This record gives sequence, structure tokens and C-alpha cells, in this order.
Amino acid sequence: MYINQIELKNFRRFKTLKLFFHPLLNIIIAKNSMGKTSILESIYLALNNIGIRHEQDDELINFNNQSAEINLVLSEEQEKERLKLIISRNQSKKFIFNKNSATFNEVKNKMPRAVLFTPTDIEVLTNTPDQRRKYINRLISAKHLDYKTAITNYENALRKRNKLLQNAKITTDFTTQLNFWNSYLNQQAKIITGYRQLLTKTANSISEFYDYNFRLKYHKNEFSLDKAKQLLELELKRGFTLCGPQKDDFSVLLKKDDNWLSVKNFGSRSEQRIAVLWLKKIEIEFLKNHFQPILLIDDLFSELDTENRVRISKFLLNNQTILTSSSELTPNLIEFPKHIIKL
Repeated sequence: MYINQIELKNFRRFKTLKLFFHPLLNIIIAKNSMGKTSILESIYLALNNIGIRHEQDDELINFNNQSAEINLVLSEEQEKERLKLIISRNQSKKFIFNKNSATFNEVKNKMPRAVLFTPTDIEVLTNTPDQRRKYINRLISAKHLDYKTAITNYENALRKRNKLLQNAKITTDFTTQLNFWNSYLNQQAKIITGYRQLLTKTANSISEFYDYNFRLKYHKNEFSLDKAKQLLELELKRGFTLCGPQKDDFSVLLKKDDNWLSVKNFGSRSEQRIAVLWLKKIEIEFLKNHFQPILLIDDLFSELDTENRVRISKFLLNNQTILTSSSELTPNLIEFPKHIIKL
């Protein structure tokens, strides 16, 4: 299944926009700030039910309008499916599939997922643990709604537990409240940890990548009732929770001379880029359902060296790809047929 057509109404900078796509490679060419990334964002949001920039839904709606629409026509052989996502101010997102209202959970297996590749993805390897957790959360949430719910529940409960720790001296029923939040956080943490372990297992089942061998390492920080009890005295002094998945981290390891080394600390810039490409392979495998995911590449191709362009090109042969670029020279860097769209 592939995207045959997209129509946007009042989404970001676009009052209206209609584009048609080829089943294989599509290149959108436009100058910077012309909305290229917004087109990819609309596709990612409609197919994954999660944004790429972490804004409120209201910020996606064109100024002075009350709602925005993303309309996709999805084709498979002779059949066509129609997906509409309506975003309204002060209301939840609404999905309509073939003219019938539906939840995302009801339609997610009737259409492909989307995988996004941007120049900033290398920061997942090189930046803080918080960046890596956000990346992992976005990926798993795109497939599993109960994970997304557990993350929201956990973060809300964590704030309340931290506030309770800070106000312990003036809270009369402190122990009762603490026991409640400990139990609740323990339940949500088990869901979060379980899905993160599943992703790690998926990643390490496809560790071989071209001439390289990678591994995803999950640095788990469990929340348990026993651990919370042991840390309570120190938590009361510091005023915040000291254990749990909010402190998890992940690292990508590269095998060199029979040793597994951190790509962040010991990998060259080129090896780090290849590691990011491996992470995209994991995303494609993890998000695959009945259909191959749609690959979205944002203004990346022209800045890669020849060797890495060849590697990415091999991905383009297996998935419908929508690639954006600010350079009209980008199509010349790709040797096989492509559909050019100029905004």
C-alpha cells in the first residue's frame, strides 16, 4: 500500500495543498521555509497519530482557522482507502476512514506506518539520555497506543509523587498517598519497560548491517516498590523520585575487533551516520504491519557523502519514499527513476 494523494486544508502554512505521489520515489523540491517539512509532518501524524515536533495540536492549524484537515488516498493494487484526520482547536483529533468515524486504534492496521529520517537524527546518538528516551517514546507510541497512554500516565503520576515528596512535612496522610502513587507508578513502569525491552529485542535480531554489526543496549532503571522504599530517605532530602524509566538510557554499540564499543564515544562521524541508518532499519522492521512503512526523508540526501547516499538508496528500493530537498541538484544524485514535485 502506498500514498497516492494528499490534500491539506489549513495545515501549518497551507490554506490548501494537493499533491499526487508515485508508488516508489518522490522528491519534493522547494526553498527553505516553504513547507516541505510540514508535508512530511502531516503524513507522519496521520499514519502514526503522533507528531514530530512535540507541539500542541492547536499549533498545527493555520492562523485564524478553527480546524485543519489531512486527507490521504491510500492505494493497493486496484483498491483505494481514504483517511481523513481532522484537528480542531480545544478538541481531540478525529479520524475518518472511508467516510466512517474511527479511532486510530481501529484503523492502524489497515494502513502503513511512516518512518522519518532527518539530519538531526544523529543527535539521538550524541546528545543527552532525554533525547534518546523521546526518540524511543515516539517510535513505540507510533505502534502501541497503550505504551503512549502509559507514558502519559507515568509522567503525570511522577509529578504528583515529586510534589508529595516536597510537601511531606505538611501532608497529614503522607504514607497513604505515597503508597498509592508507588503502586500506580509500579504498574505503569512495567508497561513502559516491557515495550522498551521488546524494541531492544527487535533491534538486536537484525544487528548485521552492510559491513557492520550493531547492537542496541537498554540501560534499564526499574521502578519497584522495594526500590522506592530503599530510596525514600534520600528522595525526601532531594524532593524528587530517584528511580524509574524516566532515568532509562539507550546506547548503540558497534563491534570492532570482537569488542562492542559505544558509537557515541568511539564511532567516527561516518560510523555514527551508518548507525542512524541502522536505527531507521529497526524502525521499518518494528513498525511493519501488513504493509511496508512509508519512508520520509527530510532535506538530508544532499549533505551525505557518496558511500552513505548509496546505502540510503538501497532503502528507497523497498519502500515508497517521499524525500524533500532545497536543492534542485538532489535528483541528479539518485540514479533510479523518481517523481519530481516542485512547490
